[in-house]
Amino acid sequence: MDGVTFEGFLDSVTPRQREYIESVVVKLGHNDAKVKVEPVGKPGDNYGADVRRIIVESAKGNINMVAKIAPAYEQYRQAIDIGKIFLNESVMYTELFPKYTELEKEAGIPESERLLYAKCYGCLLEEPNEIILLEDLKVKGFTMLDKFKSLSDEAIKLILNSLAALHSLSYVLRDREPETYNTLTEKFKTIWETFEECESHYQQMEDGLLSVITNDYKKYLVGKITQTTKYFAQVMQENRNLKSSVIIQGDSWTNNFMFQYKGDKLASCCMIDYQLSCVNSPASDLGYMIFNCTDHEMRMKHFHEWLDYYHAKLDKYLTYHGLKVDQLFTKEDLKNAMKSSGNLSLAQGVMVSSIVLRENEDAEKTKAQMADNEGNVMDSMVKMFNVSALSEGTIKLFRSRLEGLVDSHLALGLIE
Repeated sequence: MDGVTFEGFLDSVTPRQREYIESVVVKLGHNDAKVKVEPVGKPGDNYGADVRRIIVESAKGNINMVAKIAPAYEQYRQAIDIGKIFLNESVMYTELFPKYTELEKEAGIPESERLLYAKCYGCLLEEPNEIILLEDLKVKGFTMLDKFKSLSDEAIKLILNSLAALHSLSYVLRDREPETYNTLTEKFKTIWETFEECESHYQQMEDGLLSVITNDYKKYLVGKITQTTKYFAQVMQENRNLKSSVIIQGDSWTNNFMFQYKGDKLASCCMIDYQLSCVNSPASDLGYMIFNCTDHEMRMKHFHEWLDYYHAKLDKYLTYHGLKVDQLFTKEDLKNAMKSSGNLSLAQGVMVSSIVLRENEDAEKTKAQMADNEGNVMDSMVKMFNVSALSEGTIKLFRSRLEGLVDSHLALGLIE
């Protein structure tokens, strides 16, 4: 074998990205290697990046990576601010997580209880050729669960444990190294400002969803999609300078968690996709996750138990570092934060449902439409995300999900 050669699905890999992959492979000591590029997952699994599996084969051995590749079409890049979300994820993997691991080692936390995250092999942030190379967790037996089904209590508690570990380390870093904390948090970018100019498009999306919702629920959903950016800005402003705020995962729905089994029992959870990470209340992650990963029945049975479980785990992780949870984020703080972000968690639940609850064929058409540079990408997105155009079965699922979101928020006192 002479040098590094590529084969497979290279359609979305630019020459610059291929050059970067080669440089990483050579840096790892695989000077003569075959690099196979394969597709990952199904359409609709990820709208912010094209994902490819990278298999490096050489005499030295094999390396399995996952490449998150920035979309090349300019209108789509601008519509969801691709540069910002790749920067956020790069900060998490290359700067924050190594610092977190350092803090965990200093505290003597057993490796089995440390925050679990994929190894990062490298990040290229040159626009429009952004690419992030991560460890392929599938090799270790990690898998995604079904996004169309409510996650089990067992799975939710593994996620809550992971979120507690993540949030606790934010508190620890701010306590131990406030200058480092401030420097890193200032790097995060939110994409919601990008969407502020899209109110007319949001109105079209909202009109579509309201057309398939029964009258009893419409009054609770009117204005929810159109005001999502307003709700987010309000929550961000309220939490910007609070001592209880942390660096959040930011996009905690089913496809952004991978699970490992031991036999037929769920054993561990690894969070992925930190493109929407920012500083906010821990309740932002909890509300987003609970209302996008579970159904109404599960929430009514376990909601308060889940909050208590999260808070106990947060206390446990903080105690490792000599910090006390009740001096940072009490149970009452958590309860109040969930209440104050109720409109946001409902709005985000509605929006996320309108995007992710799609059959593979619908998702494939959506991404193809967004790649059409001849039209306005926001118009294309609105047309493809119009739920009234979906199959009868998908509309039924969508209607059930939204009605469950409203019922839960009302029953839990998060909206009026």
